[in-house]
Amino acid sequence: MSNTKKSTPVLDSKIAKDLEALDTTSSKIRFLLANKFSRGDVARILNKRYQHVRNVELQPLKNG
Repeated sequence: MSNTKKSTPVLDSKIAKDLEALDTTSSKIRFLLANKFSRGDVARILNKRYQHVRNVELQPLKNG
């Protein structure tokens, strides 16, 4: 098994600006996933664990 680290993807200025405007980590995760970033890339961008990103992606939004 390879032990190489992948580099953090570079965000364009519009996505970075929109990301900054969001309050919660979950909303940032959903935003990046909606913009076609992979779970691994989202985890690296936000410095979160892959499992956290996966859980947010699979958990439906609460109505309320």
